[in-house]
Amino acid sequence: HVVISSCNPTPVTSSNVTLTVNSEASIVSQPVNTSACEGGNASFSATVSGTTLTYQWQISTDGGVTFTDISGAIAATLSLTGVTASMNNNSYRVIVTSTACAGTVTSTAAVLSVNNNAAIIAQPTANSVCPGSNTLFTVNATGAGITYQWQISTDGGTTYTNISGETSASLNLTNVTASMNGNLYRVIINSSCSSTGIT
Repeated sequence: HVVISSCNPTPVTSSNVTLTVNSEASIVSQPVNTSACEGGNASFSATVSGTTLTYQWQISTDGGVTFTDISGAIAATLSLTGVTASMNNNSYRVIVTSTACAGTVTSTAAVLSVNNNAAIIAQPTANSVCPGSNTLFTVNATGAGITYQWQISTDGGTTYTNISGETSASLNLTNVTASMNGNLYRVIINSSCSSTGIT
């Protein structure tokens, strides 16, 4: 006898699996040059894309010839606090690594400009003149964007008032009179770096 068996096997289907394509590190926007005043704060940042990113900021003090890692600077933004004049023209860049794709990209370097606070190098000196003559008071100051405002006191220094139009480093008094004897003069110097003036 011949026995014929009819078998219809039931297929077995596996579970689903997902393909994830990781993104390589890419810099969308580069760090930009920035400026700060002495004692102030500054920051650099880069906008990046990619999967599982790490950051390492670097500094160059020789105009971008060589760069060294900044310890602890491993975030997307580099924050600098209490900048000093010695940091002027330092360059900063960030190395971004995608640990998922084992790829690294380096940003362009951005430069820090440190503006000097207003400082008086040489104070005005007292003058002694005769009536009808001219005299000059001068101050020597440094700083970023400094402005001047000369003031006068006619009460021995108790109160001072601005002298209209006297906004340069020198105060020129012409045709001095006897009534001006004992007047006190000073200059207020302001910078884009200091919120209050110095005298």
